Amino acid sequence: MRYKPDHKAATRERLVSAAARAFRLRGFEGIGVDGLAREASITAGAFYGHFPSKAALFDEVARIGVGRLLRRIERLQGEQGADWVQPFVAWYLGPAHRADIAGGCGMQPHRRRRRFEGRHSLRQQPEHNPGQNVAG
Repeated sequence: MRYKPDHKAATRERLVSAAARAFRLRGFEGIGVDGLAREASITAGAFYGHFPSKAALFDEVARIGVGRLLRRIERLQGEQGADWVQPFVAWYLGPAHRADIAGGCGMQPHRRRRRFEGRHSLRQQPEHNPGQNVAG
């Protein structure tokens, strides 16, 4: 069976989008390769044609998510100059962003608390300042 030239790229994009939603809703341990493939309407075999493992797909989802977050920060810095932090925090901690579990940030602590119990986490690092390495 022949596919259109853009079929592989479209399938990969669909898989990454479906995985981003699934990881946010269920967490990394809450879904396996079969479930991720099902969410993207592909077979498990097709999954492995795009990613060697669930962890590799998670890395891609995280890379894309961080890239989007950084682009938003850069846009706010361009629009607001040195006053970008307050609008960013208002958006990031705002009810619309927090309520969008499937499309929002995958690192919001109220959804990940159990996963980090007994593990090293940012909450255990009082010297951690989330904005310290962001150019401003």
